Amino acid sequence: MKMINKMLTVVFLATALLAGCRTAQVEDASAPMEEEDVLMSRFEQQMSTAKAYEKSNQWEQAYLLYRDLQTDTDDPTVHRSLQLKAANALFMAGRYPAALAALSPMPELPGSLHDAKKLALAARILQKMDGKPEHVEALLEIALDNSFEGRDADMFRAAGYAELGRVYFSNSKNARAAKCFEYASELFESLHDEEQAETCRHIAEYLR
Repeated sequence: MKMINKMLTVVFLATALLAGCRTAQVEDASAPMEEEDVLMSRFEQQMSTAKAYEKSNQWEQAYLLYRDLQTDTDDPTVHRSLQLKAANALFMAGRYPAALAALSPMPELPGSLHDAKKLALAARILQKMDGKPEHVEALLEIALDNSFEGRDADMFRAAGYAELGRVYFSNSKNARAAKCFEYASELFESLHDEEQAETCRHIAEYLR
């Protein structure tokens, strides 16, 4: 009974763990907006609408907006960001095969933080599709095997190691899971996210 309570506590903590409008400034408000300004305003308006759809769990509508914005943009960086948002919207809508297809082409190794995020999202999708545990683990391990620097990369690794720890735990690999949660705790602490750091630390302690 003690072991069952311990596992239920870990599952609860892991679940708890895992469970932007610009004001334009113009010199003359009566002057007509430049075409580029009109396009940017429309883009920001659609992005704001898509985020509102996400907050209200209207994932299909959010996906449609992200897809259209992805088609309209010529900026590679914006296109990559919208690809992840569109795929995640499909994932949250429960359209797993479509979400996986939206991530195409998939990299073999993460050549950029964007690639790493694609691999991590693909792992989450495969898990929902009842993919083989070793495949899910491998995708996350590859996604996290990078040396990218910066706050965004550290945030990705912190969440990624917490997710990998949860996957290891679900596959009865408690020792590996504990190490992942311990590392995630250290990363969250370096990011000054004390709540997440403490949660990961407690999970690691339970798994030891």
